[in-house]
Amino acid sequence: SKTASWGNVSGLSVINSSGTTYLITAMYAISPKKRVVLHSSGVDTDPSDGYCVYWDPTGVPNEYYTFVVDMKDTNGFVGRSVVVIEVDTIPPVSWIEPPGGPVNPDTPIRIQATDEEGSGVALIHYELWMGGYPVIVEEHPMDTVEFHFAQYGILEGPVDVIFWAVDNAGNIEEEHMTNFIVVPR
Repeated sequence: SKTASWGNVSGLSVINSSGTTYLITAMYAISPKKRVVLHSSGVDTDPSDGYCVYWDPTGVPNEYYTFVVDMKDTNGFVGRSVVVIEVDTIPPVSWIEPPGGPVNPDTPIRIQATDEEGSGVALIHYELWMGGYPVIVEEHPMDTVEFHFAQYGILEGPVDVIFWAVDNAGNIEEEHMTNFIVVPR
C-alpha cells in the first residue's frame, strides 16, 4: 500500500506518489457555441457500483451544456468528471432532385438532407411505391442517396417516392412525398 496525494499540474488532475507524478484524466471541450456549466446533483440509484446523474433536457434550449460532477471520498480526496452534452431537438431537412414529374428510367434521383444546427444527418429513409404497393423500402446512412428507377426494375409508370431524414440525436423529419412518371426513352 502506498500513500498518494492529489495535485494539479498545468490544469490537469494528477496523483503524486513516492516522488512520481501520474496523470489521471483530462478533458477539453471546444465548441463554437456558448457553453453553460451545470453543477448537478444526481440520484444514487445503486451505492454499490457508483453514482448516477440524471438530467431531463425536455424544454431546454438547443445548446452545448457542460456537466461538472465533483465527488469527495471519506478521506477528503476530490475527483471530478466533466461531460459535454449537445441538446439537439431540431429535425434535419431533406429535399429531392429532380422535384418530380416525368423522368426516364435511368435519370438519377438524388435525395439530400442537412442538419446545420444540430448533430448531423444519420440516415435518409426512402420508399418507392407503384399502384399502392411498396417496391423498395430503404434506409441509407449519411446525408445523400442517389438511385434511378431502372435499378429497381421500374421502367414505366407512376411512382411515388416517400422520404425523410433522421439526425444523430434521433430527431425525425416529417415525411415528404414526390410523384414521378417514368417514361421509356
